[in-house]
Amino acid sequence: MFILKNKMNYIYCMLILLISASSYAGEIAKYKHYEYAEFVVVNRFYDESGGIAGMSTTVYFNDGSDKVITSYSKESVIAQKDAKIEAFKDFIEKYTNKKITSSKVSEMKILNILSSNGWEVIHYDNKTLTLVEGSGSKARYLLRKEAN
Repeated sequence: MFILKNKMNYIYCMLILLISASSYAGEIAKYKHYEYAEFVVVNRFYDESGGIAGMSTTVYFNDGSDKVITSYSKESVIAQKDAKIEAFKDFIEKYTNKKITSSKVSEMKILNILSSNGWEVIHYDNKTLTLVEGSGSKARYLLRKEAN
């Protein structure tokens, strides 16, 4: 009788362990796994020789893989071109591999394109550049998307 009772306790304990393990595995499966990326826009203002004001824009995207995209544009105020628009167009063309003819490009358009590929903004900060970095601003977006 004693041996039978021990075997029953053993089977009961094993069943409880199996049920606990399966419910724990189900909880783990509920968690989503994400990939992360960084999207940065840096605008710098400077004085060229002769006192002509200028501006440069750098757009940078890194998702941790080999797909690092950087676009840069520099224009003087006299050129009547917007360095931001040129950098944004170049970035979109590199990211989508399509030629952009529209001049209506912005940070928001880029974020919408990234969003259509599953990226969502989870953090944003915008800061003024330090004296060493130069005059201007740096907008940084931390993005994530669900891993496949």
